Amino acid sequence: MAFVKKTWKDRLVEFPGRRLLRKISGSDTETVVDIYRNEGDISEEGDAFSSANMNDLEQRIFDEFSEINSNISGIRTYVGEDGKIHFVDAGGADTALNFSTAPKIINLGTGASFNVSSYNGYQKFTNSNFFIIPESIGNFSIADTQMGGGSANTTSITLPISKSYNAQNGVLTCSARLNLSFHVRYSNGSSGSFSKNASVTCRAYLVS
Repeated sequence: MAFVKKTWKDRLVEFPGRRLLRKISGSDTETVVDIYRNEGDISEEGDAFSSANMNDLEQRIFDEFSEINSNISGIRTYVGEDGKIHFVDAGGADTALNFSTAPKIINLGTGASFNVSSYNGYQKFTNSNFFIIPESIGNFSIADTQMGGGSANTTSITLPISKSYNAQNGVLTCSARLNLSFHVRYSNGSSGSFSKNASVTCRAYLVS
C-alpha cells in the first residue's frame, strides 16, 4: 500500500477573522459573550486542524513505514563474482544492481609527482579528481641560541597544500610544508620572534 498524499486546503472566506460577539450576561466589571464566525461568503471550507485529520495523517504514515519494514526485513545482500551487489528477498528472488559505474577511489601512494596516464580518460581529469592528505612531517629543530635561554609560544601554524594536474601528460604534482611562527620571551626580558618550517610528505588519491 503506497502512501496516499493528501492535498490540504485553506479556508477561504469573504471576511477572514471577522467574529460576532453575542452578549449573554454582564455587569459593570465583566461581560459574558458567545463568539461566532461572521466571515461572510465561504468559497472554500478548507481542512480543519483537528484530531481526526491529524490522527488520519499519523495512521497513514505508520501504515507506510510498517509496509516498508515488512518488505525489507527478509532481504540480505552480497557481492557476487560478477562484481555486482545482489539483493535476495525472503522468497529467494535474486536482484543484481551494477555499481561498476560508481566513482572509484585509487590510492596513488606518497610523493611529490604521480603519473596517471595509464588510467582510462586521464586526458579529462582535472584538479578536482585528486585529493591530497598530509601523512608525515620532516624533522626541524629550534636552537637554544634562538630561544636565548627564555621561552617561546607558538603564534601561528599553517600547512599550505598545493596540487597541479597536467592533462596532456597525465602528471600530478603536489607539495606541502608546515610553517610555524614563534614569539620568544628572552631571559633578559626582551622579546622577539622567528619561524621554522618542515617538509611534509603527502599521499595522493585519484577519484575516477
